Amino acid sequence: MNRFIKKTSILIIVPILPFILLELFIYSQRGNIFEEIALEQSYLKDADNYKWIELLDNDSVNILAGSSSVRYGLSCKELNSLSTNNSIYANLAMDARGPIQTYFILKNLKLGSIRKIYFGLDPWIYAKRYYKHRNSYLYLDFNILECLQYFKEHDKSIFKKRYKAFFKFVFNSFQTKHKENLIIPDNYGSVALHRTAVNFDNLSDWFQLEKYGWSNLQFEYLKKIESLCKKNKIEFYLFIPPKRSDYTQYYKNSYAELHKAYKTKIAEIGIESPIFSKFDILDNQGDSTLFAEAFHLNKKGQIKFSKIFHNLSVKQMDKYSIDYNWFEKHKARTHNNVYSK
Repeated sequence: MNRFIKKTSILIIVPILPFILLELFIYSQRGNIFEEIALEQSYLKDADNYKWIELLDNDSVNILAGSSSVRYGLSCKELNSLSTNNSIYANLAMDARGPIQTYFILKNLKLGSIRKIYFGLDPWIYAKRYYKHRNSYLYLDFNILECLQYFKEHDKSIFKKRYKAFFKFVFNSFQTKHKENLIIPDNYGSVALHRTAVNFDNLSDWFQLEKYGWSNLQFEYLKKIESLCKKNKIEFYLFIPPKRSDYTQYYKNSYAELHKAYKTKIAEIGIESPIFSKFDILDNQGDSTLFAEAFHLNKKGQIKFSKIFHNLSVKQMDKYSIDYNWFEKHKARTHNNVYSK
């Protein structure tokens, strides 16, 4: 009987021993894995994709940054037509893009001509649950229990991607191909959605904080963007891309505590830049006719919000501050933007 137990134990332990040792090694190296110099290697190719911004023949460039709600929500052509000071807008937002990726793109660009950066805030971008839509290097930010849960619920390839990313870190085998013959994209990086509007249903929990928690890294790199702007004398602002009224109401009803926690996390990292606009800013201005679905504006909505965005950011900025409530009417208050020149 003892011999049987011994053989069975060996059969169980031997196959999983490399897995255990590898996880222990990842745990022991976590501090090094997420040092800025190591993390940056995963994002150099992303920065290379935006070298076209350096080709803009203008010494006053305004950058729009964030995720898909910024990519589809603002038209650079519309903003450029509204500009009265000869500045030009460029959009480096992308689907699922967060502060980490944005920071390394900006860090590896020549920033001399950039005067302002506007970063769109979407709460789910800061949840670990969203890592499936990110660079797989961030899978190293999960602990082993979170990995097992994520494998079960969201991504059967998580361990393959996790270990591949780890070995790239160990052997410094990141590869970057530099692009040549860069072309300034149509609408300077903004993209319009023309698809038919879809109903708001079958919403899954994009946060799942009880299982995976917040991504502290994303909050840390939001602060790093702010600090990078301060260092380079660039004005930095945060804004809230609009959502359709059905999602806005759902968010108010279902995520009140989460929203409070989200605002607390932003405050805790020391963000000092003002926040403007609201999720529900388009509720009484066309609402569903302006959206491709509950989260992204269509072409009509993009033009509409671009005009509103320009008015808020140019004419009404002194009404906003970091403690701005995103769903209630604000009280006019002044702020001291430490990044204004």
